[in-house]
Amino acid sequence: MTSRCTYYAMRAARSCNLFQVSLRRFSFSPALLYTSVSENTISYQVGSAIGKLRNSFTKYVMKSLVSKNLYESCADKIPYNEFFKVCGLPDTMQSWFYIMELHVWMVLVRLKPCGTQGKNISYKMVEIMWEDIEQRIRLIGVTGTTDLKESMEEFNQQFHGLIIAFDEALLSHDTVLASALWRNMFVEKSKSDPENIALLVEYIRKQIHHLESLDSETLLNNGEISWLPLITPLKDF
Repeated sequence: MTSRCTYYAMRAARSCNLFQVSLRRFSFSPALLYTSVSENTISYQVGSAIGKLRNSFTKYVMKSLVSKNLYESCADKIPYNEFFKVCGLPDTMQSWFYIMELHVWMVLVRLKPCGTQGKNISYKMVEIMWEDIEQRIRLIGVTGTTDLKESMEEFNQQFHGLIIAFDEALLSHDTVLASALWRNMFVEKSKSDPENIALLVEYIRKQIHHLESLDSETLLNNGEISWLPLITPLKDF
């Protein structure tokens, strides 16, 4: 399914083009802008304002693209069928949400130590996530205002509940993390295989370690993530 995030990036690029066109409407040439060294001249002030606008808009576009890449790494670049099998989940949007949210949470954990820039990208990524979820809900036939609102509210409650549960479990022993996963990720709890729960615990621990090893500057500049596999292939001897 085509993610709405693609449209978001196209819209940002289009806005950038419109901004460039609007700049060409000014009659100030580069030579005029920099002929005077006085900071009190109108030409200097206009040039300075345009420069600040360019920088601000560039930062906005870059933040949007990085956030888009991070979200798409969680929404579209995960082997969902493998997780459905391990967790005993049916192939539904609700199941997709569980797995997607798990990976979004791990990205949010990684961005926490990245200061203001990490916080801003986190907010933008979650914003893009809700836009995409709304679009996916519409595509499966939920178009009525009331039904759409109820679905979005339900996903919102689940999202915040899972974030809290996983945050608490991450700082605890593996048994606590296993319990949180079992409660929230496994449908047929009485038939859940302990080995599969342990597999998911191991996956999260190694994935968190993998994300921590990524260079922060590179991550904040491109937002690209290569996830480790859920099941590590056996080496041939």
